[in-house]
Amino acid sequence: MTLRERWAALSRRRRRTLIAAFIVGLYAIAGFVVIPAVLRAKVPAMLAETLGRPVTIEKIRLNPFALTLGVSGFRIDDTDGGPFVALWVTLPVASHALARAAVSRRAKLEKRL
Repeated sequence: MTLRERWAALSRRRRRTLIAAFIVGLYAIAGFVVIPAVLRAKVPAMLAETLGRPVTIEKIRLNPFALTLGVSGFRIDDTDGGPFVALWVTLPVASHALARAAVSRRAKLEKRL
């Protein structure tokens, strides 16, 4: 029995369930693995170019189901190489997406004086 025949033999309900599970799985892989890796690779370089200072990000965590984005170890270095700003923040991504505002539940900002 070929894969096509086995697929055709499944009930319509089972096929829809398998398709939905596959889509949810792809969404989870993209949200937990792919998007944070891309952001961690691209965002520091873009910010460093814009700000003219070295920028590092230790970790980006995205939960695609809770729609939260966590950034830890965000650091903008001063021109002499010392830390200028370090930020740890967790943002609910969708809470104010329509209002175009970001509201943080937890944030810690350290600034060198």
